[in-house]
Amino acid sequence: MSAQLGELAEDAYAYLGGRPWQQLLATDRFVAVHGPTQHALGGIATRVRFGDDFADGVSSVKAWFRDRGRDAFVWSIGPSTTPGDIGARLSEAGAVPMPGFETASCMVLTDAPPATHDVEVRELTTLEEYERGADLSAEAFAWGDEHRDAQKATLRAHWEARDPTQRATFGAFVDDQLVAIGISSYTDRGVYLDGGATLPQARGRGAYSALVAARWVDAVRRGTPALVVQAGPMSAPILERLGFESVATVEFLRDSSDPR
Repeated sequence: MSAQLGELAEDAYAYLGGRPWQQLLATDRFVAVHGPTQHALGGIATRVRFGDDFADGVSSVKAWFRDRGRDAFVWSIGPSTTPGDIGARLSEAGAVPMPGFETASCMVLTDAPPATHDVEVRELTTLEEYERGADLSAEAFAWGDEHRDAQKATLRAHWEARDPTQRATFGAFVDDQLVAIGISSYTDRGVYLDGGATLPQARGRGAYSALVAARWVDAVRRGTPALVVQAGPMSAPILERLGFESVATVEFLRDSSDPR
């Protein structure tokens, strides 16, 4: 595995670029991403390299989010983050593990996963399909109506500005019904997999594995035969069986932009 793939796996959102609906600040010390939803996961601070300037670095990140009207955001803390005890220091200052997204296994696949044949997978191409995907994600993750409606409003507002060469959503269908989705974000290092969600009643039927296999084929076609993902405890065992290698673990801490 290349060093570049390891960097992408650990600090993915530092390398994906901003979406039309996001604001992004990339510095030598951190990368911050701010989106329109007020859900904590709509704001992330990643590739954090504060070194000896912990207090000033934290203050800079919080001020940037605060200036954009964001209260809650998430720190992504990996093995390359500095200072090395930043997780403990942020916790002492009031940051808490992100509920449902406390940690993730950074995983890389550089060989073809097993092929699947029983689930249809194709790229979603219409606004209606993307809105169905938002409904599916909300149900799969038990998000409330407010978050789901905000997601769909963002889709509608920025639909014409989306760039399929940078990001695409794939859907898995059983009996012509959308049962799972997964996003591919394209970089010159490899393809980052994000947003994987399967309806509870459809789990265990191969939809997740089929989405991985289809996105591998897509990555090979694009000339970047590598898949990278930050997997939670539900996804990681499946990905291991498909051939993914865990290369790091990241911790997600929910924090407030309040300077405290």
